[in-house]
Amino acid sequence: MTSLKLEFVCKVLQQHKLLNEQQIQTVLQQESDIRAQLKQQAGVDVNTLTAIDVLCAMHLVSAADGQTVLSEELIMRALAAHWKLPFLRIELNKVESCKLASKISAPFARKHAIFPVSMSKNMLFIAVVNPLNVEMLDTLRNVTKMEIRPVISLKSDIFHAIEECYKIQEAEKASQKHFEGFEASVSAASAASKDETAPAVPGGMTSVNADDANDANIVTAVNLMLQYACEQRASEIHLEPRQFQSQIRFRIDGMLYDVKQIPQGIHNNMLMRFKALGGMNISEKRKAQDGRTHFSFHGRDMTLRISTMPMTFGEKVMIRLLDPILLLRHVETLGFSDEQYAQYRALISRANGILLIAGPTGSGKTTTLYSTLDALAERGINVTTLEDPVELPYDRFNQIALQPGVGFDFEQAVKHLVRQSPDVIMIGEVRDKQTADNAIQTALLGHLVFSTLHTYDAASALTRLVKMGAEPFFVESAVIAVIAQQLLRRVCQHCAQPYRPSEQDMAMLQLSSEQTGLLRKGKGCMKCRGTGYLGQTGVFEILEMTDELRSLVHDNIGVSMIRETAAHQGVKLLRDMAMAKMLEGQTTVEEVLRMTAGIATPHSARFKTKITLSDEVERSDDPAELEAVSF
Repeated sequence: MTSLKLEFVCKVLQQHKLLNEQQIQTVLQQESDIRAQLKQQAGVDVNTLTAIDVLCAMHLVSAADGQTVLSEELIMRALAAHWKLPFLRIELNKVESCKLASKISAPFARKHAIFPVSMSKNMLFIAVVNPLNVEMLDTLRNVTKMEIRPVISLKSDIFHAIEECYKIQEAEKASQKHFEGFEASVSAASAASKDETAPAVPGGMTSVNADDANDANIVTAVNLMLQYACEQRASEIHLEPRQFQSQIRFRIDGMLYDVKQIPQGIHNNMLMRFKALGGMNISEKRKAQDGRTHFSFHGRDMTLRISTMPMTFGEKVMIRLLDPILLLRHVETLGFSDEQYAQYRALISRANGILLIAGPTGSGKTTTLYSTLDALAERGINVTTLEDPVELPYDRFNQIALQPGVGFDFEQAVKHLVRQSPDVIMIGEVRDKQTADNAIQTALLGHLVFSTLHTYDAASALTRLVKMGAEPFFVESAVIAVIAQQLLRRVCQHCAQPYRPSEQDMAMLQLSSEQTGLLRKGKGCMKCRGTGYLGQTGVFEILEMTDELRSLVHDNIGVSMIRETAAHQGVKLLRDMAMAKMLEGQTTVEEVLRMTAGIATPHSARFKTKITLSDEVERSDDPAELEAVSF
């Protein structure tokens, strides 16, 4: 491998008036000592040590002004100008690098400090530190069968891109292997199944032997499907029986995607397997059942909540994947604004009262509750939960699982719980008048009570309590605040780019042209599987009780007046916070419209089980145009 000589680099820098003769002599004298020191440092790969590393380690200043530090970028720009080659800072969200990583093997890229950054029809642009390595360039031409065009970049940028992109590629390969293994197991089970061609019977009465659930192919298929779902960040798996085939769907970032269709016979066998895992009655097909089990994924103990429901063409199975890493987070990372976070911290520090977390199913209420309780548990207080069932076993809380079947219901639990000296009580959900009344009484006895309620916004939660049968004067006395929340999909940081929404969307959200400057949208990449979204962020509405609001609740005034009064008092509504995140570039116009106006932008329900180069890379036939755009 042709390496850059220190003397050569120094001469180039001298030509650009960045080094003088005296500095060059000092550098050359200290080169061996600096290299020895760098080799002793942890994390330094001696095989990729360059003259630029030596110069950067000496913290030299420019000979031109005696002040500017001779940074890696300054050195590489000077070398690029000397070689008359373009210079490029690699920004993974702006170039096609990760999509092109498969063009070069990871060991070869690390050995030569190179990385592909763009491609035309027959030309590959490679970020390099040393374009004089003719042997490396010839090898690339022979392997890729393309013309190679080097561009100069920072070694630090190149190795960052290598680590990030090949990590994504390796994870993709492992995930694809699990999916292919799942398909193979389904095919093998189909071939061996005697009932494969048997027609589906309405009501789910198809005959299934219990032993089929333990068939090796079915066990393998279920395990690989769970593994694949976890790798894709799915929060739910849906096995839905249809007339001729069953559909498997994953919920990822709040949206459902079709993953694979399977024969009805395999669906029934997988259903039996999940019933067995969840401790359910495998012979009962007429009633809905619930169960749970555990699944290990990369050393993490995932809890699986399994629900079955009889449908027209069989029993539907829904598996909810509960990841402790996602359920237990720092409160400040949930999505609160700085002002809201300070307000929320003050509210959860109260000594007594009810704090309600409101929102529809799948809005992140459980995550907010568990994360809050985890933060409170650090204060050396007694945190106790009443749940039916326990969402996530966690040893920092005292968790009580209600068992109405043996008479240990909510009322009995609360009656005995107060003798356990709890400081904070979490009630899984306020579902009816009995739960509401007991929660209120517990709060009035001097405990801080957390619970959830299924309503769209904070104002609706107050009226919902009254409609359940709770006395208005108890509600106004006990409730200290309602926190409503929703989840928005977050723009993928790996492929985000600026964009301007349509005039219709701008009119619906009352956006001006000046406000659209920071809007971003993901164009789709391997990391987000072409959706443009990666992860979710919460938006919150904190309605803290005031005398005026208490008066409205006492007089049983409607939700519209409560909402209007809250807005007049300065409460930031869900729409306001969603707009703020959109203007910060965290989410998109489409997501805000979906949440606030119920307008769902059509999206591809077909899940990409495999991302290939042809799916992602837009090739340009004009090298000059490509160079102008990329560099």
